[in-house]
Parts: sequence; C-alpha cells; structure tokens
Amino acid sequence: MSKASLSILIFAGVGLGLPLVTILMSLFLRPRKSAREPQEAVPYESGSVPIGSNRAVGFGYYQYALLFLLFDIAAFFLILASLIAPILTSAAFISIFVFIIFLCLAIWYALKSKNYLEI
Repeated sequence: MSKASLSILIFAGVGLGLPLVTILMSLFLRPRKSAREPQEAVPYESGSVPIGSNRAVGFGYYQYALLFLLFDIAAFFLILASLIAPILTSAAFISIFVFIIFLCLAIWYALKSKNYLEI
C-alpha cells in the first residue's frame, strides 16, 4: 500500500470515526431525566419559572447567520486572492471581478428585500 493511499485511508477513518465517537460519548455522558424530581426537567432561567415556549429565536436571525457566513467565506476568498494577485492571469482577475459583482448584488438584494427588519 502506498503512502498516498494509506494517508487517504487514515484521513477517511478519522473523518468517519470522530463523529461516531462523539455521538456515542454524548449518549453515555448526557444527563438522564429523573423520575423523582420533575423540576430537574425545567430549564433554569435566572431562578424564575420559564414563561411561554422555548422558541425565542425568530427566522430573521437565521437569515443574518446565513448572510454572515456567506460574506465571511467571501472575505476569506478575497483575502486569499489578494495574496496571490501578482501571479494571477487576466482571466483570474476577471473571475474575481465577476465574483465581487455577484457579492455586491447579493448585498443589494438582502438590503432591498427588507426581510432583515422582520426579526
């Protein structure tokens, strides 16, 4: 077996094994519900009894989170592109420029849609 295939096999084993180990550990180490004390199942909120449902986060926050991830990845891409800018061809510069245009259109659409106000 070559070194390349062995490294791929180890990488795949760790990639598949680590999530399985963490799921199994969470099954064994999680707190169990007590039949003796029903108060233990109630979430603690500053010493007071919780009022209402536990669905306090609206969908608008998920939109913010997705927009943040989108622009965070885009910023990372642009930083990497700026690091290799001296060796890029003109086709690469054009593709980066098109990427920036699409990014600006996404920002414009997000602000124009007014969905960010519905939190």
